[in-house]
Amino acid sequence: MDPVFWALNLDSPTSVIAQAEEYDDPRVRAETYPAAARLQFDFPARNGRPGVRLHWYTGCKPERPEELEPGRELVNIGAIVVGDQGKIMYGSHGAAGAQLIPAARNNAYTRPAPTLPRSKGHYEDWIQACKGGPPASSNFNYGGPLAEIALLGVLALRLNGRSLEWNGSALKVPNAPETEPFIKPACRHGWSL
Repeated sequence: MDPVFWALNLDSPTSVIAQAEEYDDPRVRAETYPAAARLQFDFPARNGRPGVRLHWYTGCKPERPEELEPGRELVNIGAIVVGDQGKIMYGSHGAAGAQLIPAARNNAYTRPAPTLPRSKGHYEDWIQACKGGPPASSNFNYGGPLAEIALLGVLALRLNGRSLEWNGSALKVPNAPETEPFIKPACRHGWSL
């Protein structure tokens, strides 16, 4: 999710829904993670860009894109980005290199010069930021909202099959007030703030 979150400058989603099979018992959902699940996050239009719908699969794969050549493997861990002019496939964290599909389209494409800053690695970024350099590429201003999306996915799994409407500025799910203890849990006795 990170490369898409970064490149599209996404913020809080407005809704998320999780679908996990054989995961209906609330006692099971409280104790375990499903064997497979599909999640859908909807992000609002922003900065002149249209809204974005993001699908997350865990333990299962999305449908094979029709543009992917016969015999060519779908990435095992990675992403397929669907745009209005084509599809891009890449491996985990974008490390396997983004490729237009089909390969013929990728081979004919002239890549533009990189415009997004490149990380020197989490440790090096952090050390340079501590020494007064630019903020680390995964600083709290970036990592916090990205973690919020992941945690919303976990929250949606708890309410498997129900769409959660998310108010990111208020940190609330107005259509599911029963989620409040997960969003702002009470401190244990002796540990209050």
